[in-house]
Amino acid sequence: MTTTAAESAQTFWMVFNNELSIINNSIKDLSDKSVEIPPGEIEISTRIDDLKKKISQLQTYSTNNTVVLPPYDIRRSQEIIETINKEVKAIEILSKPKKKFAFSSRISKPNPINKAVLSETNKPESVVPTSSSSSNSLMSNLIGDGRLIYEKLTNEHIIVSVETIETHLSKLTDGLQSPTVNLLLKDCSHCTIRTQCPSLGAVRLEGLSNCSVLLGPCSTSVYLEGCRHCTVFIACHQLRVHNCSESDLYVKVQSHPIIEDCSGLGFAPYAFEYEGSEAHLQAADLNAATCWDNVVDFRWHKSSASPNWRVIPDALRVLAADLISLPLPPVAAKEVVAERES
Repeated sequence: MTTTAAESAQTFWMVFNNELSIINNSIKDLSDKSVEIPPGEIEISTRIDDLKKKISQLQTYSTNNTVVLPPYDIRRSQEIIETINKEVKAIEILSKPKKKFAFSSRISKPNPINKAVLSETNKPESVVPTSSSSSNSLMSNLIGDGRLIYEKLTNEHIIVSVETIETHLSKLTDGLQSPTVNLLLKDCSHCTIRTQCPSLGAVRLEGLSNCSVLLGPCSTSVYLEGCRHCTVFIACHQLRVHNCSESDLYVKVQSHPIIEDCSGLGFAPYAFEYEGSEAHLQAADLNAATCWDNVVDFRWHKSSASPNWRVIPDALRVLAADLISLPLPPVAAKEVVAERES
């Protein structure tokens, strides 16, 4: 029996998607480990090499099937392979050995600054209590890998600014220039969170609902997991969105934004401006980034447009300023990790 072109394509995508799922799980795991494992760790280097081999094998499989695939399927498979190659490259860059900040040695023998950070984990010096927020579980803490965490917040207004990040880290890193801070926002609801600093690295948004997040330029990647009914402004080199729904993303990315297991997403160009934002874009090497509407849906391989995302019509786009209920107050340089609007 002769195999039709449609059957050949169906068989190809079944095998391709199975292998792609394995690769995507590895990329997600490596993205986590690139933050949690010290750069240069042998384990992550070996796993990156193994991942490259898997992608090379997928490329070979795709190339060998070009004679039986329609032009769209060929273009689509190459687009996906190009995207995951860029993601792995970004992880590899992030995991390369860098000059150590010596966080661990300072933590073992804390100076007054470190001691303040460690002892005030559940009550940051920067928090100005209000009647509506005193009962919230606010957790913001700079840990050994340079990660700043905000977790389980409700009805909060958070600012991560130049002064609060750079002043604090300059004390912790013996004056090293432009240290990178990785940011985790987790399980927050009805919050407005904005970052306005040039030292932002990898950012993860997990389990957010009904939040407005305005991110200044990120020097590596941004990952969204399980977010619902959120509006997020994102400027980064790689963007991956997984298991998110009914959210609007205003993006400026160096490569194709990737979505997977998502629905009801809207995309529009990034438009978050503040004093110093142009310089921050330049520092993150994002001036020339133009991607925002060339979204790759890993769960949609038909020639028709994916039903899981749309371009937000001009009339329905929001302004970043409209999401900020209070103006940014002047911030004095002082030894704090992050500031919250009162």
